[in-house]
Amino acid sequence: MRAATPAWQLRLARLVPRLLLVAAILLLGLAVAFFVFRVAYADKVYPAVVVGDVAVGGMTVDQAAATVQQRAEALEQGTITFTLGGQTWTPTLAEIGAEVDVDGSVDAAYALGRSDNAVERLGFANKLLRSDQHVPLRMTVDPEALDRWFDSVDADINRRA
Repeated sequence: MRAATPAWQLRLARLVPRLLLVAAILLLGLAVAFFVFRVAYADKVYPAVVVGDVAVGGMTVDQAAATVQQRAEALEQGTITFTLGGQTWTPTLAEIGAEVDVDGSVDAAYALGRSDNAVERLGFANKLLRSDQHVPLRMTVDPEALDRWFDSVDADINRRA
């Protein structure tokens, strides 16, 4: 004669396959959601991405470049002030050779979350859920333009560098 199986073992035997089925359905749903997300943003910057102080999430690369270009133009026309011995100079950033690298900045924003490594992509998705992702506004300085500006200042103060 065989001993009866305890009731808790019977419940557990019925519960385990159901839990595995629920887990499989959840994983499948999560995989589908990530796939839909990637397809929806295939030609756009992922949401919650900011270049400098310009939100570009959800924009195409061209839209993001146009938006960042507007901000870049404003920055390049902004002035800085230098004072020496009672003389003051207020050149624009463009006059001293500073230029915003719009394409490089937007390309860096677009590249976020597009790694070949699946674990890195999942990590990026997790970061997006927690906070905005910031890409610095890349700038270059033309050393020749900066030298020319310094030469004009040297002439004004009648001192050699």
